[in-house]
Parts: sequence; C-alpha cells; structure tokens
Amino acid sequence: MDANSARMEGLAARMEASKANEPDLAREVAACFSQFLPATGTQGTVVAADLQSSDQVLHLIDALAPGWSIRLKGKAFEPDGHWSCTLRPSETRDEDEFIGHAKGPHLANAMIGALLRVLAWRISRAK
Repeated sequence: MDANSARMEGLAARMEASKANEPDLAREVAACFSQFLPATGTQGTVVAADLQSSDQVLHLIDALAPGWSIRLKGKAFEPDGHWSCTLRPSETRDEDEFIGHAKGPHLANAMIGALLRVLAWRISRAK
C-alpha cells in the first residue's frame, strides 16, 4: 500500500471513530476528495461543509464512484446511530473484487469512510 492510499485508510478509520463534527478532519477529507474531482468550475472543489450532509455525501459518491451501488444499514439511536455503508461495483454479483465498507455513529461519516476506502483501493490497484 502506498503512502496516499494508507493516508486515506487512516482518514477512513478516523471518520468511523468520530463522534462529533471535527472541523480539522472534515477539511482534510474534503481536500482529499477534491483531488479526485474533475476541475470544472466549482465542481472541482469539496469543502468541509459538504461533508456534514448525507445528501451531499451521496452526490460525492455519485461523482467519485459512478455506477456503484450503495447499501446503508443502521439504527437511528440518538445521539449516536449505528450506521454501516457498503459500496460495491455491482449490486448483482457477490464476488466483487472490492467492497468499500465503513461504519460509525453518523450516517455521513460511514458513507465518507466507505468512499475513502474505495479511492484508496483504486490508487493501490493503479500502481
């Protein structure tokens, strides 16, 4: 695993463990995602505020992993839910080469962690 994919794996683990809005972590993750978006107008930039909304994170998944299926599971217990997000290249195959998976107390964090793992896998596979 190279340094960039290891960094993304570390960010995914930190997102899973995060129980509160951590501005420094959100800025670091936003910068990471921005490097994968096409640089076309404002579409090429992710800011920390984009990571607070599950809807915005779904749009990021659509932009960075188009066509991948998203499976969300969880129980909405306040203040901390028990969320799980799985990203797969295909909904129909059980033998996918890779599945991005993360869990956490916040839905957006679980989705962000899973997406970070997908991107880390793509980087390591490209080498």
